[in-house]
Amino acid sequence: MKTLKNSIQIAILFLLINPAFYAQNSLEGTIADWSNGEVPLVFNDYIAKEQFTMGTISSQGALTVQLDANFIETMKEASKKAKEKAPSGWEMKFNTVASTFGCSDEDNLSYENAGVIFPGLPDLEAVGADGATTYGYLYCSNSRELSTWFNNYGEGNIAKGYYLRWFFAENNASVKGSCNMPTYTGNDDENYMDATVYDLDLQKGWNIIKYAITETFTSQAGKITPSKTEVTRIDSIPDDAEWLLVTN
Repeated sequence: MKTLKNSIQIAILFLLINPAFYAQNSLEGTIADWSNGEVPLVFNDYIAKEQFTMGTISSQGALTVQLDANFIETMKEASKKAKEKAPSGWEMKFNTVASTFGCSDEDNLSYENAGVIFPGLPDLEAVGADGATTYGYLYCSNSRELSTWFNNYGEGNIAKGYYLRWFFAENNASVKGSCNMPTYTGNDDENYMDATVYDLDLQKGWNIIKYAITETFTSQAGKITPSKTEVTRIDSIPDDAEWLLVTN
């Protein structure tokens, strides 16, 4: 899961407490009990060796993140700069709808405009004014347990619930169907079916994608993993969403 972290091919954004989604130009919210002063929300581009400020948390805990209406063009410009500092032969590869929502048996999925470019917002980190202090990465889910699980590369136990991700679609597209993958637990021949169900009608511009873990599997060793995830596009952040800063 978290292998996506710090990647400019696939990137994720999660935010904090009491959010509101204002059209498609910004995310705003309030962080409860914030006492660390004003800090930036940054994305670290490890290819270009640059840090980009994409939002702020005010000294009163007000959170603001701008959503770029020309996000794909901005990413393309960033890739040109990154290429100047990247190893020889390096090329930027933008995620598409098909690469983001893929399946080993793609006959089970039905796409419209599968090749549409579909990048996500980067992970944002709250950092101190000294540039060294970190307050954690931002996640949005309906449970701390789930956010912590995601931040820990999918290690540890999972609970039923959902998390949100933000993506920008180059054009309208859709993904329908289910991907079913037999998965071994590492305990001899113990295995289970890991199912992901897609019901996505994507719109040009920004999309909020909800990943709802509706079923789990408990192995003989007691590890709890997702066994069914339902992926949908939603119009607004649910009322029970919990916005968290999570540290490694």
